[in-house]
Amino acid sequence: MVTMDKELLLKFIKNGQLSLRVIPNAKEDVITYDSEKGVILRLKAQAQDNKANMAVIKYFKKVFGLEVFIHKGIKSKDKILSIVH
Repeated sequence: MVTMDKELLLKFIKNGQLSLRVIPNAKEDVITYDSEKGVILRLKAQAQDNKANMAVIKYFKKVFGLEVFIHKGIKSKDKILSIVH
């Protein structure tokens, strides 16, 4: 498992979209890549009242300076993000 920086993350964006798995209730906010599981975003936020989804959007803005929205998977751990900027 490899912790991702912006340069590595950009390699996984295809046609302005990124597929990833979100794991809520984690010990820390961190994005990693696993050759078997793909891109994984672990978040401290809970998966209730849309908190984890909002944390995904905030994480990408804060850490990578990217504006994203959840294109698919609003109620799933597996999501497709669309990169706005």
